[in-house]
Amino acid sequence: MATSTARRTQGERSAEARRRLCEATIDCLAAHGYAGTTTLRVAEIAGLSRGAMQHHFGSKLDLVTAAAEYLLDGALARTVEMAHRLRPGEDRVRGFVRDAWRKLVASPRYDAILEIFVAVRSDAELRGRIEPVLRRLSLSLAAAVGTLFRTRDGSDPALLVGMTFTLLRGLSLEAGLYRDPALVERVLDQWADMLGDRLVFVDEAAAAG
Repeated sequence: MATSTARRTQGERSAEARRRLCEATIDCLAAHGYAGTTTLRVAEIAGLSRGAMQHHFGSKLDLVTAAAEYLLDGALARTVEMAHRLRPGEDRVRGFVRDAWRKLVASPRYDAILEIFVAVRSDAELRGRIEPVLRRLSLSLAAAVGTLFRTRDGSDPALLVGMTFTLLRGLSLEAGLYRDPALVERVLDQWADMLGDRLVFVDEAAAAG
């Protein structure tokens, strides 16, 4: 019996085109930097015509803003997923720090975010677009962290997790400059030791009473 494939709706086709353009923008930023990211180059990477791209995003600024939101939302979702995968009995805080480094920060996709953060310093228009994205992400991160972690001293766990990503961003820049894997390992271990003195997973905090 012949089977029929359901045709995608216009909304589904539009969402897929936007996803491809966001992915292409991320690839372009990582490979060519912010200055080398152009709408024409992004359209070519995405395999779409320039007209099709402009139907969804009218400018480079629109593209980069959408790609930043897409990438950061994905990073937040992966952060929560990684934390849930760590099981009691492990050194979970150390595992969290190492997973955040290996699976999120030390990756070409994160290079794209670093390019945007650097560009924001001197591009007021881009900064005006990215700042609301970061504020919304900060609120989402705080809400997610509140379901995952507690602190031993009653301080804000979201601040400690945010500090972790701030450290890892800086470490990624140094790792690119000095190419010293041993230094990276020492920094990760030292931070995990310090963080483990303050941060605890919610289920472990409950079990401890």
